[in-house]
Amino acid sequence: MKTENFKKGVALCLLSTLVIAGQDTMSKTLVQHLSLGQIVMVRHIFFVAFALWWIMRDGNGIDGLRRAFVSVNRNMQILRSVLMTTEILVFFAGLQYIGVAQAHAVFSLFPILATLMAALLLREKLNAKSMAALALGFVGALLVIRPGGDVFEPGALIILAAAFLFALYNVITRFSTHRDGFKTSMAYMAFIGLIISTPWGLYDWRPIPNELILTLLITLCFSGTAAHLLIVKSLEYASASALQPYNYAIVGWAALFGWLFYGELLDSLHTLGIVIIVTGGLIMTATTKSLRK
Repeated sequence: MKTENFKKGVALCLLSTLVIAGQDTMSKTLVQHLSLGQIVMVRHIFFVAFALWWIMRDGNGIDGLRRAFVSVNRNMQILRSVLMTTEILVFFAGLQYIGVAQAHAVFSLFPILATLMAALLLREKLNAKSMAALALGFVGALLVIRPGGDVFEPGALIILAAAFLFALYNVITRFSTHRDGFKTSMAYMAFIGLIISTPWGLYDWRPIPNELILTLLITLCFSGTAAHLLIVKSLEYASASALQPYNYAIVGWAALFGWLFYGELLDSLHTLGIVIIVTGGLIMTATTKSLRK
């Protein structure tokens, strides 16, 4: 892997963590006023509109759109799209019960899960240091999730389920985008997500109560689309396991935004757990130097 490509992958990955943390901070307010299906449906309406523009902007029109759905991994594309839409719904459900900082502290387990999945499904190699880093990450995650503690409640379990779904999505995205183009991956995610979310969104539609909620919803649409594209593009430049340590940045962003907008604070055990997880990530980073050459 070329150094220039790896740096692009890292930059896109870090930017995606900032965008995702910001959108989840907004979502914490939105889920108190709107239905989950409604929020996800509106997001995907916007995403479909963006996908249509992106795919057809070269002047090929309907024929270009038809070619975008031609995939050598159609089942994989459908699966990753279903996983992503489901993960968003599940994560939003968890935000109804716990704070943004706590949610991402639990969600921080997903890079570890993704690294293991990449090794199992994509056969990406893990050496002894990588395995030690993964073990360290799990120890940190236990401190964050804290079985038997206050944070280990239904909300935390919901977020943990979302972490598993997102980890699987990351690995499958890497597998599918390796063989299909960017337009194909985007087309499937946009349209499959809309198909899944529309029935629920229409059935449980709630009036938008004020201009603030409308503004947050519109902003969420833009940020959600940007985050998805950044993730897909980052995985075109670097492997799933190489990028995982950088995904830990989202915990810091979430903690900052949770404190700024909701007055949320992580206690000492949460902080210790996150430090341990990040340490594991740094060890993982040291073992991927050969990938940057």
